[in-house]
Amino acid sequence: MYFTKWKNIDRCGLTNEQISQIIESAITYHRFHLNIGLATGIRAAFAALGALGVDRNNFGVKKAEVNSMYCFAQAIEVVLAVQAIRGTLDFTVTKDTAPKLVAYSETQVVTVVLNNISFQIPAEVLTCPEERLFSSITVASWIS
Repeated sequence: MYFTKWKNIDRCGLTNEQISQIIESAITYHRFHLNIGLATGIRAAFAALGALGVDRNNFGVKKAEVNSMYCFAQAIEVVLAVQAIRGTLDFTVTKDTAPKLVAYSETQVVTVVLNNISFQIPAEVLTCPEERLFSSITVASWIS
């Protein structure tokens, strides 16, 4: 399981089986297709969960803001359990810039910025070291 090597994955409060199911759900939601954008969104979402240390299954992330392309945003929607239809996901389409995710819990906000890297296949994204994939992951206090 490639995700067991991701930093702070153990702080997500999820079992390996649950993580696998969430990843499979994201792929299913994206018309059964794992592409680079979806893989990048999966990595960013789990990085946010790990940095915040919140329970995804109890809606630990209250709101997310995404600047990226659609596939990335769909992964955020599924992994963080936030939805545009409920008003908990703000999505702005951006092209030719590195994707960015801002996720809010009750008491903290995390900003995940990815490096603008070209990948050939999704597996490269899923196994890429954090130091190469992410430009920054910052956490700050925040009160809703």
